[in-house]
Amino acid sequence: MNAELFDSAYRKRFETLSTTNLSDAMDQVGIRGAIIGIRPLFGMPRVIGRAVTIKITAAGMLKSKRHLGVDAIASAKPGDLICIDNRGDLYNNCWGEILSYAARQKGVSGVIVDGAARDVDVCQESGHSRKYPRCRSGPG
Repeated sequence: MNAELFDSAYRKRFETLSTTNLSDAMDQVGIRGAIIGIRPLFGMPRVIGRAVTIKITAAGMLKSKRHLGVDAIASAKPGDLICIDNRGDLYNNCWGEILSYAARQKGVSGVIVDGAARDVDVCQESGHSRKYPRCRSGPG
């Protein structure tokens, strides 16, 4: 679904729903979407948007000239979410301050990380969390 259709047809409707009601509706139509163990790092825990996804691999497994987050930010549209599958790895982070600032500049509405994220304290101290509050992280 393109960003314009999502924004015009669904975003405002989804923003009015509670997470519980949305989860129950998804269950009714057979979509299993619950994720256990991911929690807000600060601020507003509700995020809504089209997902731009990244699957992180172990360092050195794939050749890359830049961090995978850069491509996700480049392909994201304003209002999108960046969702990172880091296999619940709590020892190797995959998102931090620089990527957060770039995503904020692009208009990304939030980042969800299944694994470790760093620099959360810097984002909070700089006021970044008030303008870009929807970071979540945790083991999955």
